Amino acid sequence: MLVESFVPAATGGHRGRVHVRPVTGQGIDPTLLVECSREMTDDYPVGTRFLVRAKLSQRLGGSTFVKAPYAFGYSVVA
Repeated sequence: MLVESFVPAATGGHRGRVHVRPVTGQGIDPTLLVECSREMTDDYPVGTRFLVRAKLSQRLGGSTFVKAPYAFGYSVVA
């Protein structure tokens, strides 16, 4: 899945200033947040795109999100 970092208008209780979302056009809702390695938001400029292995997930009684397990790593897309 192709994802990108961005700065949301409001964090809505989420941690951090920079968040990650799916890129539009992949059949995944681009408003979902991606749970991923903190390096992706701390070590790269906002707007960087990454290729990750990910799946849709849902917190018990909560919202749907995309999970990109840390162990799978990621690739920076130029």
